[in-house]
Amino acid sequence: MDEVLHEITKEDTEETKPGGRPRVVPTPEQQSTVRATANFGTPQIHIAKHLRIAPKTLRKRFRSELKHAAYDANNAVLDSFFKMATTHHNVAAAILANQMPTTDIRQNNRQNPFGRPAKSGNYCAGCPLIFIERKNSPKTTPLSTGKNRGKTPSPHTTSQFDILKILERVTVKLGDSRLQALLESAKLLSSSLALNDLLAHLLRTVMGRLLVSKAVIAVDLDGSMRVALARGVPDLSQNDLFTEDIGRARKLEQFFPIEQTGKAIGVLAIGRPARGFLEPEEEDFVEALLGLAASSIANAQAHEATLRSNEKLEQKVQELRALIDLGRGVSASLEPDDIAQMLTLTLAGRWIVSKHGLVTWKEGHPEILRQKGLDLGFILSARERWTQLLEPTLAPADSPLPAGSLLLPLRSSAETFGLVVCGPRLNKQPYNESDIEFGAGLAAQAAVSFDNAWHFRDTLVRQQMEKEVALAANIQRDLFPAVLPPLAHSDVAARNRQAKLVGGDYYDVLPIQGSGPDLPHLLCVVDISGKGMFAALLMSNIQATLRALLSRGQSLSEVAQQANNLLHATTPANRYATAFLNQYDPVTGSCRWVNCGHNDGVVLRKSDEVELMPCSNIALGLFPRITYEAQAFQLHSGDLLAIYSDGVTEANDMAEQEFSLERFIAVLRAQRERPASEIVDTVFQEIDSFVGDAPQFDDITLMVMKRL
Repeated sequence: MDEVLHEITKEDTEETKPGGRPRVVPTPEQQSTVRATANFGTPQIHIAKHLRIAPKTLRKRFRSELKHAAYDANNAVLDSFFKMATTHHNVAAAILANQMPTTDIRQNNRQNPFGRPAKSGNYCAGCPLIFIERKNSPKTTPLSTGKNRGKTPSPHTTSQFDILKILERVTVKLGDSRLQALLESAKLLSSSLALNDLLAHLLRTVMGRLLVSKAVIAVDLDGSMRVALARGVPDLSQNDLFTEDIGRARKLEQFFPIEQTGKAIGVLAIGRPARGFLEPEEEDFVEALLGLAASSIANAQAHEATLRSNEKLEQKVQELRALIDLGRGVSASLEPDDIAQMLTLTLAGRWIVSKHGLVTWKEGHPEILRQKGLDLGFILSARERWTQLLEPTLAPADSPLPAGSLLLPLRSSAETFGLVVCGPRLNKQPYNESDIEFGAGLAAQAAVSFDNAWHFRDTLVRQQMEKEVALAANIQRDLFPAVLPPLAHSDVAARNRQAKLVGGDYYDVLPIQGSGPDLPHLLCVVDISGKGMFAALLMSNIQATLRALLSRGQSLSEVAQQANNLLHATTPANRYATAFLNQYDPVTGSCRWVNCGHNDGVVLRKSDEVELMPCSNIALGLFPRITYEAQAFQLHSGDLLAIYSDGVTEANDMAEQEFSLERFIAVLRAQRERPASEIVDTVFQEIDSFVGDAPQFDDITLMVMKRL
């Protein structure tokens, strides 16, 4: 310390404060500066004796900040010191926190961003302006604490005089004007977090001070230097790759690294100055300026990274809100058209597109086609191709869609049933990965809503059909006679079992010109095409027609002919009915029959002989003005008449073998002596035994009349 003081003052004296604590008292003209001396116990720092002491102007500049520090100079003094001097933070921090390198700083060859050794010299790693060296003397113990309290300071102990001399050296090397420029630049660099503004100020300062017409600042992006700002080099643009070879090819001759904590974060490249070279002081100025700018650039880059992260986060929040809003909207709507409108408008508003559309082709449901500025008819005409689209993609080159259009498939399970098409964005920005991910999420949510809407429609249709079927079943149940009318000398029984809730078979015993056991009656079995409500209504129509015609006293042929004409006039061409009509006189046993496209009637004689009454006319309702011929036969005591539908003889077992007419006649023969109702029940039992577990696919109707 004494050696240092001798460099600054003409006379050194020592006084002892009460309590034995030593202090150094310089000459009066430097008294305030000497008063700031404190024993910090940091490693000894030796200022090279060959360096000149700065003029008193520098001491005056910092005297107001140092004069009150006395013995206990601390971080507050140092902070004020930084604000005034604006020197590199790492230098003072290293001095006061015992973090200076242990080897001779002159041996520290820093690396530039391109991997070559930088200028070798007596520069501190923390600040290129400080021309110092470290003594290799043993480490000393702080004098302000413990057993060393009150002892004379070591001449090699770091004090604020050392710091002062460092700053004096800065002023000597740079001069007042350059130091003032550094101060102003430091204020500007520390007051802004806008990277472009920082780099622009840095480039203007360097080009103005050094009188160069070409300069480039490149920063590290993902491990490579990229152009951030360029002046006088028209063929270099922002984000272009920058290397030393690229710079030298454009007549950039000098390269200065921009380092932060030993890591190259950028590089400044300049062309030849106006006078042809840079003086050492100018190089020192550039290095000092870059040392100041490094932290600001790093902070600005971190700030921009934070802003980008916040922007991405905000975008994700907005996308999530859009998903939630769309989910609420589509969940409240069960109309596919409304869902399509909400989806297309949401995407168009999000991406600012004027051309958009949606098309679906769900089987069993009407197609949906919404389009604005686009013609999507080609998608429906070639839906097999688009059904194979599984992931969002840009429109292929061979499609008539505008270039850059985005296709979002609408999928349900493993099936693609539609496409959402978004044309090019008005801001000319392409769809990025985040956009595609967002669009795919909306399309997936909309696909679920489409499915729900269609399932709801299916449910409504099914419920409506169930209502219709239930109503038809009630109508049909009322059409069957609750009890067959008694007939003289006859035993009549009938039964119907439908394959579904509403069948197409009908049987009845209708009186002819008055009711009574001795009066003629019409025995009929009718098989109507189709099932459901229409079959029930057609059955009601046939019953009313037969009742109306029989009341007029017309012959059986005329009844069949007029019934055919009425059905043809009131039913579609694909609706018809087969019928076996038998007019029976209970007193005499005489019968007249007409077979209208129906199964053969069976007469089992008492003698066990079988007579069939085959089909001789076409079904009712197919063609108008058809003549139906009636035939006659006589029933005697012990004879049996069986009228049935095709569900009896065509009942299939698991091997798809039919019950057949032969088996049916065999059952009639075996059961002929039993009452008619038991014969009917036995036939049904035999059919069930034959078919086993095979489902019933057609209605079964059987009417049996025995002549007593």
